[in-house]
Amino acid sequence: MLGAMLLGHLAQVFLPFEQRHWLEITFALWMFSGGEFLPERAYSLLSYAFLHGDWMHLLFNALWIAILGSKLHEALGTRRFLLLFVVSTAVAGLVQVASGWGETTLTIGASGFVYALVACMAYLFVLHPTDSPAERRRKLVVFTIAIAAINVAFAYAAGGFVTAGDIAWQAHAGGFLAGLALYPPLARSALRARRGGAN
Repeated sequence: MLGAMLLGHLAQVFLPFEQRHWLEITFALWMFSGGEFLPERAYSLLSYAFLHGDWMHLLFNALWIAILGSKLHEALGTRRFLLLFVVSTAVAGLVQVASGWGETTLTIGASGFVYALVACMAYLFVLHPTDSPAERRRKLVVFTIAIAAINVAFAYAAGGFVTAGDIAWQAHAGGFLAGLALYPPLARSALRARRGGAN
């Protein structure tokens, strides 16, 4: 996954301008042109995660995917981890598109998936098996509020919560909520597979 993101960025950096422009226009996330919805661009709900704005953008996302993703891959297995990536990236993209419905805006980067990984970490490191259901809900709410505050802080730092500069805070929020919803059923599936001796 990280290798594909690196290849995508290398293409952005080293291709001649016309080819680079084609690459970014083709694979960045955008679903509207002139106010017209383009369902044939649904593939961009996944492809946008493999392009990045600059080396810092790529390195920041790659670092968190390497650190958090290795833990989640170990907990879920390859197939469930890839399912988490596909679904959370698509949900993050859908939230981003919905937030600017009708507008032609391009989004790139795997930050939505990074936020999904952060959400999954709550189940591994914030919650405890002995917690009561009420205590689990309280911890998840507190964790969600803390991450939302960080997301908002990044948006303000990038130029304001409304414009948010180059920060796709809506995609971050969508990815995070997708991770919160997806981890429990994926973890239960992984546990059943281990008990049954399956991969």
